[in-house]
Amino acid sequence: MAGRKFNFAAAEPQTDTGQEIRKIASKKEKHKDTPEKQPLPDPQATTPGKSLAGKAGTLTRKLSAPAEAKAFDFRFVPRNKLRFYENNEYAQENIESLAEKILDIGLIHNLEAFYVLETDTYIIDSGERRCRALDMLIEKYKGHEDTKDPSYQKYLRHVKQFENGYPCNVRLSIGSEDMDMLELRIRHYIANEEIRDRDPAKTAKRIAELNTLYTLRNNSSAEKVNINKKIGEDLGLSDRQVKKYKSVQRLIPELRKKFEENEITLSDGSNYASLSTEEQEELLKLINAGAARKEIEELYRNISAMKKDITTKEHTIKSLEHEKQAAIDETKRAQEESAMLREKLREESNRENPEPEKIAALEQDAKKAADKMARLEKEHKKTITEKNREIDMLKKQIKKQQNSMTASEEFRKSAKLDMNIRQLREVSESLKECFESYKATYEESKQSPPSPEEYRKEIKKILEEATKILK
Repeated sequence: MAGRKFNFAAAEPQTDTGQEIRKIASKKEKHKDTPEKQPLPDPQATTPGKSLAGKAGTLTRKLSAPAEAKAFDFRFVPRNKLRFYENNEYAQENIESLAEKILDIGLIHNLEAFYVLETDTYIIDSGERRCRALDMLIEKYKGHEDTKDPSYQKYLRHVKQFENGYPCNVRLSIGSEDMDMLELRIRHYIANEEIRDRDPAKTAKRIAELNTLYTLRNNSSAEKVNINKKIGEDLGLSDRQVKKYKSVQRLIPELRKKFEENEITLSDGSNYASLSTEEQEELLKLINAGAARKEIEELYRNISAMKKDITTKEHTIKSLEHEKQAAIDETKRAQEESAMLREKLREESNRENPEPEKIAALEQDAKKAADKMARLEKEHKKTITEKNREIDMLKKQIKKQQNSMTASEEFRKSAKLDMNIRQLREVSESLKECFESYKATYEESKQSPPSPEEYRKEIKKILEEATKILK
C-alpha cells in the first residue's frame, strides 16, 4: 500500500513491467480467446448503461495473473508511461510544499499504480501529489547549471535517481476488464482516505461509494464479504462508525448539507437520520432559527422519547390483540366441542336400537362441554371487553402524541418547556448543595460576608415569584 517505506536512495531502476506482461499475455492468448464482456454500471452514473470506467473507456483486457505475479510488485516505471486516474476527486493541493519536503528528506512513500495491458501504461491510483511534486523538481533541476547550489545537491541525493523512473507498487490485471476497474476504484478510495486527515463529510461520501462498489463486487464474485466490516477494515473504522457514516445518507438534503458543512456532527447527523422527514424538518427549522444547541437536543430527545413510547404502546396493542384473539379462539373451540357432542347425542338417540349407557355418557360429556362453554363465554367476554378498552385507550394516546408532533409550534414549545424544567431541576440541586456548603463554611469561619439567612431570603423570594407564574 501507499504507506510502505523504502530506501529509494539505494534503489536502481528495474526492467519494464510491460514487456514481461505482454510476453505472458501473448502466450496465453495463443491457447485461449477472451470474449468481450459488457461493462458493469458506474455506481455514480446517471445515464443507463454507462461504463464503470467512465471516460477511461475499455482500459484493460482480460488477462489471467501470471504465476510469478505478487501482491507487491515493486518497479521503477518511466514517467512517460504513468497516467493520472481520471476519476480522482481528491484535491491536488500543496504540491510545492510537498516538493520541498521531498527535496529535503527524499521520497518516503512509493506510488501505487495499475498496469493497463492494452495501452502499456500505468494508472496512478494513489500518489498523484507525489508524482506531480517529482515532476516539478525534475523540471526545475534536471540539467541545472549551478552544480554547487545547495538545493541542487539535495536534488542529486534525493531526486535525480527518479529521472529514469518513478518507484511504483504495480498491480497486475487479475480478472475481467470490469472487475479490474472495480478493484481500481476501490483501491483508489482506500489508499487516498487512509493518508488524509479524516473529514466526516468526505468520509461519509467515500463510504457510500465503497458500499456501492463492494455490493457490485459481491454480486459479480463468488467470494462474498461483509461490506460494513470490510469498509471498516479498509478505513480503520469500527462497524458502529461505518453504520453512523452510512446513516447520514438518510438525512433530508438540507440537513445533509449542514453535515457536509460541519454545522452538525456525525453523531447528531446519525441520530437525526432515525427521524421521519417531518421530524427532521422541525429540527431544521430550529437550526435555521439559530436555536441553542440544548434546545435542539431537547427537541430531538422529546421526539425520540415519544417515538419510543409510541413503539412500546404499539407492541402492547399487538400483545393485547394476541391475548384477545387467544380468548376468542378458546371460546370458539369450546363452542365447537359442545356442538359436536350434542350432535353425537342426537345421532345416538335417533338410532333404531339406541344404547342407554352410551346415551348417558354422551349426555354427561355434552353437559360438561356446555358448562365449560358457558364459563369461557362469560370469562372471555369480560376479558375481550377489557382488552378492547385498553387497546382503544392506547390508540387514542398514540394519536394524541402523533398529532402533537405534527403540530410543530406546540411541540417545539413543549420541548423548550421540558428543557427549562430540566435546567431548573439541575439548578435547584446545585443551589441546595452550594447553600449547605456555604452555610457550614460561614458558621465555622465567623466571617462578615452575607449570612446564610440573607441568601435564604433571596432564594425564597425567587421561588415565590416563580410560583406566581404557575397560578
